[in-house]
Amino acid sequence: MNPLQQLSNLVSLMVSLLVIVWFGAACFKAGWYAHDQPVLNPIFSKLLSVDQKEE
Repeated sequence: MNPLQQLSNLVSLMVSLLVIVWFGAACFKAGWYAHDQPVLNPIFSKLLSVDQKEE
């Protein structure tokens, strides 16, 4: 492999990891904010199969 192709593969891998981390953080952030929202909490609980607390 030539050095340019190795550099291209490395940059592609770094961008892919950045996108995966960004998406995971966005999902975590959405779930965190939905935890305190009475409208969104049942939706995220259903999607994530989390039992709701009885109040």
